[in-house]
Amino acid sequence: MKLNLKTLFVGIVTATIPAGVIIGAVSDVETFRGIPYADSPAGLERLKPPKRRLERLDNFNATLEPASCPQMNPDWTNVQQNPEAVGAVPVIAGSPQYSTTSSRESEDCLTLNIQRPRGTTEHDRLPVVFWIYGGGFLSGAAHRWDAALLMQLGQKRNQSFIFVAANYRVNGFGFLGGRQIKEAGSSNLGLLDQRMGLEWVADNIGALGGNPDKVTVIGESAGAMSTFDQLVLFNGDATYNGKSLFHGAIMSSGNALPVDPIDSPRAQAIYDRVAARADCPPPNDTLDCLRRCDYKTLAAAFNAEPHIVFTYQSLVFPYLPRPDGKVLVDSPEAMVKNNQYHAVPVMMGNQEDEATMFAFGQWNITSTDALVTYFHETMFAHATKEEVSDFVQHYPEDSSAGSPFRTGGYWDKVYFKEVNGRNETSPGFKRVAAILGDVFFTLTRRLAVHYMVTRRPDIPVWSYMSSYDYVTGTFLPWLGTMHGSDLLRIFRPDQKDFSSRSTCTYWLNFIQNQNPNNGTGVGIGRGKFPYWPLWARGNKLLWFRRLRIDLLADNFRSGSYKYMKANTSTLYF
Repeated sequence: MKLNLKTLFVGIVTATIPAGVIIGAVSDVETFRGIPYADSPAGLERLKPPKRRLERLDNFNATLEPASCPQMNPDWTNVQQNPEAVGAVPVIAGSPQYSTTSSRESEDCLTLNIQRPRGTTEHDRLPVVFWIYGGGFLSGAAHRWDAALLMQLGQKRNQSFIFVAANYRVNGFGFLGGRQIKEAGSSNLGLLDQRMGLEWVADNIGALGGNPDKVTVIGESAGAMSTFDQLVLFNGDATYNGKSLFHGAIMSSGNALPVDPIDSPRAQAIYDRVAARADCPPPNDTLDCLRRCDYKTLAAAFNAEPHIVFTYQSLVFPYLPRPDGKVLVDSPEAMVKNNQYHAVPVMMGNQEDEATMFAFGQWNITSTDALVTYFHETMFAHATKEEVSDFVQHYPEDSSAGSPFRTGGYWDKVYFKEVNGRNETSPGFKRVAAILGDVFFTLTRRLAVHYMVTRRPDIPVWSYMSSYDYVTGTFLPWLGTMHGSDLLRIFRPDQKDFSSRSTCTYWLNFIQNQNPNNGTGVGIGRGKFPYWPLWARGNKLLWFRRLRIDLLADNFRSGSYKYMKANTSTLYF
C-alpha cells in the first residue's frame, strides 16, 4: 500500500528559498516534490559520494512525483514453498517499506519531498521531521510516505510541524561493500546521501517556515538503523556550519546493528560476485568497470543477491552500512559504548514480534542441531558452532516460548496448525522468529539504550514496545505484532482507535519538545496516556497495547541478552 492520499490539488504555492524558487501543490497540505538536494549520481558519478548541488533552482516544478532510486524488490514467488505463508504476502507486500508500487526508477534520484501546513510562512519556525524510510537498505522511496493526516492531527492539537522525506541510494548503488569501495572512499553512500539531505534542510527549511534548530530525525526499520548511524557518523560529529543538524531522534524497529567492516570477507564476497555478474573481472579496475557498466546489467548483478524477505538467508542483508574507518569509524554499538556519538534525546522501541515476517524462508528446521547449523553457517561467521549452540540454548524448542510471544497453549491451538506435534506454521517457525527478532531488533535495542544511558546519563532516552495486535488477528495471528505494525497507525491515524491515538500522541509531543510527555501523565489504565519514565529510571518500557498502555520491565529474555552483551563481537554480521 502506497501511503499517498492522492488528494486533488486545489492550487499551487510558490516559495523562495536559498536554493532558488520552487512551485508546489496545495491540497490539505502544501507539498513540494522532487527537489534535488545533490547532483545526479549517475554515469561516472555512480558509486561515488554525493556532490552538493550548486545550480540554482529556477521556478522548479515541485508538483510531480519524483523518481525512486533503483530498487531491489522481494521475490514473492519464494513463498510458494511454504503454503501456510501465502496469506502473508498481501500483508507484507502492503507494508510501505516493501511495497513494489513505486514511481519510475532512476539513478538520478537524490531529491526530497516537503510537506507543510497550508498557509505556512517563513516566520512560523515550525518543528521539522526528517523522515528516513526503511526497506532493508534494498528498497524504499520518499514518495511512499505521505504525512498529511498526521500533520492535520498535529494542527488540531496546536502541534504543527513540517515533514521532509529524502530519497537516498539503496541496494548496491548505496551500500556496496568491498576493499575496492573502501579504497575509493565510496562506502556508505546512502548514509552520506541522508547527511547531505539534512544539510539541505539546514540551509533551506527556514525559508519554508521550519525551524532548523528543532529537527527530529525519525526512521523505521532500516530507516531507524540509518537514524542510529547518523548519531555516530563521522565519529559522532553531526554539526554543519557550526550548528547541530538535528536535535532529537525516534527509532522504530531498528537501532545499532553489530556489523563487520566494509572490507570483511562477507562484504568482499558480495562485491566479487557482483563484479563477476557485471562482466567486470580482475585484474581490470573492477570499480571503474562497474561505473561504466550498462545500468540494467549492473542492476541485475546487484539484484541477484538474496533479498531479506521470504528467503533462507533472511535478515543477512546483502547491502548495508559497514564500518570503513571514516564515515563509520566502528560498528555502531561499539561507538556508542565508547561515547563516540551525537547525544540527543531519543525515543527507541520495537514491535513485540519483529521477525515473524522474516521467518518464512526456513521451512524445515526441525531440531536444535539444525537450528545451530543454520545460524552458524548463514549469519554468525565469527562464532564457533559451540558458541552458537550456547546462544541458541536460551530459546527452548517449546513453541510456546517463540514468536509471536505469549501465544502458547490455547492460542497456538486456535491459530496454528499442528506440525510435527507442535503448533506452528512450519517446523521451527516460532523459534527462528524469536531469535531473529532479538539479534536484529529487540535485544540490540536494549543494548544500545543501556550504553546510551550509562555513557551519557544527562541525555534523556525513552524506550517502548508495541503489542497492538496480540492475538487479535489484525493482520494474520501468526504474524503477531509484526515489524511495521505501527506504520499505518502513525501515517493513517485513526482517533477512534486507541493504539493509533496513543502512539500519535507521544510522537507529536516528541516532535514538538524532544520529550514525549507533554500533555500526558494521567494514570495507567484503559484509554489513558501515562507518564513515560526515562529508561534509566527503572529500565521500564512504555508498553503500547490495543486498548491500554502499561509499563513493562525491560528484562525479558535476560539470558539471551546477557549472552549477546558478553559476546557481541562473535555475533557480528
